[in-house]
Amino acid sequence: MNFDHQQLSSRASQSIQYWARVGSRQPKHLLDDIQRYGALAAREPRAAAQKTHQWTIKNIATLPVALITLWVFVLRWGEVSLFDKSIARCDWDSWEQWPAHASPHHLIFVADPQLVDPHTYPGRPWPLSSLTVAHTDLYLRRSYSRLQRSLDPNTIMFLGDLFDGGREWATHTTKSPEERYWRYNEDFWLDEYNRFGKIFLRDWTEDRAGDTRIIAGLPGNHDLGFGTRIQTPVRDRFNTYFGESNRVDIIGNHTFVSLDTVSLSAKEEDSDGSAQAIWAPAEDFLKDAKSTIKQIQAHHINHDQVPDISGNVQYVHGVEDTDETESSEFQDKSDLPKIRTSNDLALDFPTVLLTHVPLYRSDGEPCGPLREKHPPTPPPPGQTDPVDPDLPNAIPVSQGYQYQNVLSLDLSKRIIDSLGATVSHVFSGDDHDYCELVHRAYSSPGGGVREITSKSISWAMGVKKPGFVMASLWNEVDEVGRRVRRDSDGNVVKSSAADDEGKRASEATIQTHLCLLPDQLSILIRYLLVFLLSVGLTLGRAVYVVFIRNAPPSRSRTGTLSNEDGVPLLPTYAPQKSKQMNGYSHHSPAEVMSTTQHAPSSNLSARSVNLNGHARSGSPLPSYGYAVGLPPPHEEEYGTRDVSGKKKDDDFDSRGRANTAQGHGMMNQGKRKLSKAELLLREWLSGLWRVARVVLPWFAWLVIYR
Repeated sequence: MNFDHQQLSSRASQSIQYWARVGSRQPKHLLDDIQRYGALAAREPRAAAQKTHQWTIKNIATLPVALITLWVFVLRWGEVSLFDKSIARCDWDSWEQWPAHASPHHLIFVADPQLVDPHTYPGRPWPLSSLTVAHTDLYLRRSYSRLQRSLDPNTIMFLGDLFDGGREWATHTTKSPEERYWRYNEDFWLDEYNRFGKIFLRDWTEDRAGDTRIIAGLPGNHDLGFGTRIQTPVRDRFNTYFGESNRVDIIGNHTFVSLDTVSLSAKEEDSDGSAQAIWAPAEDFLKDAKSTIKQIQAHHINHDQVPDISGNVQYVHGVEDTDETESSEFQDKSDLPKIRTSNDLALDFPTVLLTHVPLYRSDGEPCGPLREKHPPTPPPPGQTDPVDPDLPNAIPVSQGYQYQNVLSLDLSKRIIDSLGATVSHVFSGDDHDYCELVHRAYSSPGGGVREITSKSISWAMGVKKPGFVMASLWNEVDEVGRRVRRDSDGNVVKSSAADDEGKRASEATIQTHLCLLPDQLSILIRYLLVFLLSVGLTLGRAVYVVFIRNAPPSRSRTGTLSNEDGVPLLPTYAPQKSKQMNGYSHHSPAEVMSTTQHAPSSNLSARSVNLNGHARSGSPLPSYGYAVGLPPPHEEEYGTRDVSGKKKDDDFDSRGRANTAQGHGMMNQGKRKLSKAELLLREWLSGLWRVARVVLPWFAWLVIYR
């Protein structure tokens, strides 16, 4: 293996300069060290390199390693641990209070994801706009996937506003009322639909399809618009891909009624009937709501009590005379399952209304202590009841272009009356913040209708801590749909119809819980603080390396390297008339070696290493690796020091090594010397890169796989 004499020269120079600075080695020992290292490098270059880069505590305990360790823990905390802990705190067992024998149905409401698009921040420039889209999608996917995996709900229902600008994206026959959105066509909406599926349906594989039911057909004003401004092709497109907006679902023995109130509100604005196509479907559904609810409830009871009805009925095939039908065996139907109508059933199923826009309430009606934007106003001294009205804590009663914060009073009453007196709960969205209150003006078995407005699940919707509402449903019924009541031991308790009616109002069948997600803004602020810390520490290290650690060693008045007492550390030399050999300057040892009283050198001889690693004196090759005290060839050209001590060049690079890039060797002749500022910048960027090349792949792995 060939020996790289230029590399040996560089390492030898580095060793000389280091030991000269610390002043702890005598020249004889220095020469022996260099000779041993030269022989090792010539014989085994890899072993020599490993000898100078050993894994020691000093090499490991460096600033870049410390910063990398800090970033690894901070990123895992912000991207994984914080989300896991937030979901774990919402475990069903931590807040449910059902009897031991209960097996509740677990339901989660997701409100206002409002996928960020060009409609959200129209003036935000690239690449900030693209980063906003990517990061909000990552937050939604990370939160929702943990919601599905950790909480494992039986049903997930969306409360509208799936998109932010869905109403603006053109169809084949319509376009946005605003000209700035005309370039977004049907294909753009389909891309947004696929994006929604990647975020919210990614973990909902075929294996989980039978476990979790997802209902996302309820539209919001950002999906369709509001009132008479809705375009029917836009609504038809939404219903085609997400399902019917007006529907009845039996979930956990509760009747859930989804109502498209953004379209129904158009009737109040349509004085001449020109917008009937917008509000007619919701109006027709509302008129027939009571009968539709009874039919679906009866179907549910019959299906639930006789799940295998199609398999249990045996059809006997044969030929019969119509005159003898009376005596036919087909007249005996006692063995067939009985299909009961709604008149035969009790149908004790509470009704739950789902609407994107909340019901009407008086201006200033408080939303309770869980509202983030404005907590309840403290009552004055001597008052125990909450402040009412409390305008900061309430949903403002207002409206504007394509939105209305609450439904009108008349429409709210008509909806509740049309659904009947069994309405116990209302779940809504649109406001982005949490609000819980009881509507006393509406008839209800519980003395009022409890409405919960869910938080948005997106961190880009104006709330620091997004969230979702969890609902636990437990309503045990018998074969006719009558509620079953049990004692503390789990035994069925018989009661009269009058008792059932009285207890129905006092017994809750729905328990709810607000689950809060991490504050993404605070996470980003912590990332920024760690980044600034990394920048500051690496810059401080660069200043130390360039201006302090690599300062040239002290010299005596004669220009030689000296210790604190002024005693020369190395043998000195005096420039002599040089001989020329093959174009290189060659000094014989006898001509240039001299001694001092403190550093005798009678036993020293000029030695160099040839290409085969053998030591010899008087080498005709360039004087790389000459013995201690001999100057490099053409010392005036390569930036050494003369006997007067005048500094010709800097002997060190930014890492404290011999500066081979600035004059140590013929190969670097003519290169410009770097200034202190350039060395500082190079060292600083090098330190940042050492950290970033480990941290960035770690962050990418957390984003993709976690």
